[in-house]
Amino acid sequence: MTRVVLGLAAGLLAAACASPPPAPLSVRVHNRSGADVASISMKECAGDEGSFAPLPASELDPGRTVTIDLPDTCVDLVARDRRGRVIAEQRGLRALPGTTWTLVR
Repeated sequence: MTRVVLGLAAGLLAAACASPPPAPLSVRVHNRSGADVASISMKECAGDEGSFAPLPASELDPGRTVTIDLPDTCVDLVARDRRGRVIAEQRGLRALPGTTWTLVR
């Protein structure tokens, strides 16, 4: 019984001393384009053009701001209007704390 209690206590102590997981990287997207953004899509920089995937909750009215969590890799972002036309794009983005992307035409 003593071994189990000591093992459990050591495991709890190790978990308590472990550093917290890093906060997700994010980018604040400001829509100053004057157009409705229907979606923002993302792909890894090394991915082909067909690998863009729409991000959830990325609709963005003019004058609004949204925060999007990003993976810890190089990404390409594309904002499109309701007809599928590209409003803005950001290539080779590596997010740092406080990263912003302002959409303009």
